[in-house]
Amino acid sequence: MIANARTRTSPDPRLAYGLAGYAVVAAHFGLRFGTLSLARPFDLDLSRIPERSQLLVILYAGHSAEAARFTNNSRLHTEQSSRFLALAEALAGYTGALDALDVRRARLTGGTIVKQPGDWEAVGALAERLMAGETLGYLTARQVIRSASASPTRMQATG
Repeated sequence: MIANARTRTSPDPRLAYGLAGYAVVAAHFGLRFGTLSLARPFDLDLSRIPERSQLLVILYAGHSAEAARFTNNSRLHTEQSSRFLALAEALAGYTGALDALDVRRARLTGGTIVKQPGDWEAVGALAERLMAGETLGYLTARQVIRSASASPTRMQATG
């Protein structure tokens, strides 16, 4: 389970985009995740992730999706990066020591995936449903991702 200290029941668009980023990239890797809701942390079975690099990419994708939608300033981007590094370091005991190259690859890959056409639309579609107060099971979330990815309408990341 990926805990999020900002988890709460009131609609938080930043949290919604972060959770959506985690979910889209986990689905991109073919990994199952638990129920999506603003009232709970992102639930991912860490024992089923074949490579720690995938976990790092998923972690950064959530932060990247949030930053792409809501930031154009460096202070918030630095805050995002600091939270990602704190999560990554917390996992070091679980996954083994991290080096700067692992972190750099995760940041580049996670940020790139969520901003791709189709994936960015899926992030937005999931985030909108979460902000509307919905709780989405894995299969419903996957359907939202597939539908949004195939949509001809293209959203633009602002960051």
